[in-house]
Amino acid sequence: MEWQAGGDRCVGDLGGAKALFFHPFRRMTGSRGPLSGALLALLVFIMVLVYGQNATARDQILREAILIAIEHDDASGLGDRGDEKLIDLFIHYEDAGFEPIWVTPDGASDKARRLVEIFERSHEDALFPGDYGVAQLRVMLNETDLEPLASLELSLSKALILYAGHLSAGRTEPNKINQELFLFPSGPNPQGVLAGARSAPDIGLFAQSFAPNTPNYVRLRFKLAEFRKHAAAGGWETIPRDKALRPGSQDRRVPLIRARLIKAGDLAEGAHDGTTYDGALVEAVKSFQERHGTEPDGVIGPSTVSDMNVSADDRVRQIEINMERRRWMVDDLGSPHIFVNLADQYLKYVKGPKTLHTARLIVGQKFSRTPVFSRDMTYLVVNPFWTVPRVEAAETFLPQLQKNPQLVSDKKIRVFSGSREISPFAIDWNDYSAETFPFRLRQDPGPENELGQIEFEFPNDFGVNIHDTPAKALFERSSRTFGDRALLIENPFDLADILISPQGWTRQKVDELVESNTKRIIKLANPVPVHITYLTAWTNKDGSMQFRRDIYERDRILSAALSRYVPQ
Repeated sequence: MEWQAGGDRCVGDLGGAKALFFHPFRRMTGSRGPLSGALLALLVFIMVLVYGQNATARDQILREAILIAIEHDDASGLGDRGDEKLIDLFIHYEDAGFEPIWVTPDGASDKARRLVEIFERSHEDALFPGDYGVAQLRVMLNETDLEPLASLELSLSKALILYAGHLSAGRTEPNKINQELFLFPSGPNPQGVLAGARSAPDIGLFAQSFAPNTPNYVRLRFKLAEFRKHAAAGGWETIPRDKALRPGSQDRRVPLIRARLIKAGDLAEGAHDGTTYDGALVEAVKSFQERHGTEPDGVIGPSTVSDMNVSADDRVRQIEINMERRRWMVDDLGSPHIFVNLADQYLKYVKGPKTLHTARLIVGQKFSRTPVFSRDMTYLVVNPFWTVPRVEAAETFLPQLQKNPQLVSDKKIRVFSGSREISPFAIDWNDYSAETFPFRLRQDPGPENELGQIEFEFPNDFGVNIHDTPAKALFERSSRTFGDRALLIENPFDLADILISPQGWTRQKVDELVESNTKRIIKLANPVPVHITYLTAWTNKDGSMQFRRDIYERDRILSAALSRYVPQ
């Protein structure tokens, strides 16, 4: 086969007869439509008449049939940017002389059959076998005629490209389903996928190589199988709602709670009996509460009962959703890195395989949700100024100033018009409304500053940073969604010590700087990646399954997107 001038068609010599095939770019312009199965079969029949039926001829006809099938494919089943993927597929086969990967002139290869088995088991990775046309592929494996074998070859390659993309980068595009997710994962290059498949001695190991290569993903995959077994066995009985159950109480629900905690793995068989809520059962409830992100006080109130009554099917779905989120993440988060889980409301500083520091966070409230994204932390600010956001200044502070101008002075807030400072008592605040408010309010450094006494900056377009807060009592709550997009951190100077002590900053030196109330920017010698995530299910290293509530309803959005997804 050779391309003619202009690059939009090629001519093949079929035993003296000439056949004209159109280049994919011409197909995409609308010059040619998809080739019908009947017409492909007719062309193959003509080639059989020309070439004959010996082994060499059948091999050549199969290659020509694969070329024809690719040239006239409509890119269906390749997902987003299907036309681009089809071009890559064409280039791979052209470079290989249209030699098949999956079939021979006599039928489907063992590699093809193994690949279909891989697709059939894709549910083990929370994928959907129907996306890859498993039922149809299973039937096509029995074909021996050249035309359907060419179709099988193309179908398997397309399915593998789609599968590799799903397993490595997810079935959905995060930012398209939720614009609060600033993640843009990309799957592997189709040419690389097909080249790897062609040379792979073990197609199973090759296919699994596209999965996230992280212990977190592997552990969650294992738990998916475990919870599916629970669901298949009928799950667990519902715990009736009643008054709160405290240690030492007797209650008819105790046997149900005991059975529930045994299935959850928090209580060993035989560790408790009777109807008194005491001993090992109390400790098991505390373990359950801790794994679900609630206060481990051992009191079985409405919140704990609600967590116990989430069905096995719903927990399976929650794990599937979070496996999708893991596929959006890169394998290498950096060492060290900072990992923030908004649903958990915790920050972790991780170096290598170890978590060296953990801190509670206050995250954005429901109507001011913190977005998901990754950026590099580059500097710290000790004793920051706080510039009051204009909306807050106009809508919150102005009504208070109209009643008492002393308010801003009490809070060490200064008033500026441009760069000029103005006394709050020199202004008739009643002359202004929220719409006409022209001033800038700035709070001086100090322990009462809204940003606290230190902030951590990872420049971004979302107005998000990590900072101290004077509202220390809020960290004692189990649910901490009180912020305004930014992240408020408990004991911030512990994190600062980890970040800047290698640069010669001792805690004493930092404390002296804080006491001075002088603003100081400290640049990090090495930027630290910050990953702000949203995970409502994960498995710890000790094997404990962790669940968190969907505080931003992002589980619901992602579940709906996965349910309606159909590959195009």
